[in-house]
Amino acid sequence: MEGAYQLVQLLLKLGHRRIAMLSGPSGVSSADDRVAGYQRALHEAGLQPEDQLIFYGDFRSKAATR
Repeated sequence: MEGAYQLVQLLLKLGHRRIAMLSGPSGVSSADDRVAGYQRALHEAGLQPEDQLIFYGDFRSKAATR
């Protein structure tokens, strides 16, 4: 959770406002924690996470090319 949170904070500081999240399978604790950190950072910045920018995969690079 903390890594995703810090990364989104950095991207926000750099001026980005629409940030996508590539995560592992929904229901896997490490993947769910990453999404939670992503959402937390956006909420704290006053931004609403967009469901269409959250992508779930299987922790393999091939899943990110879909």
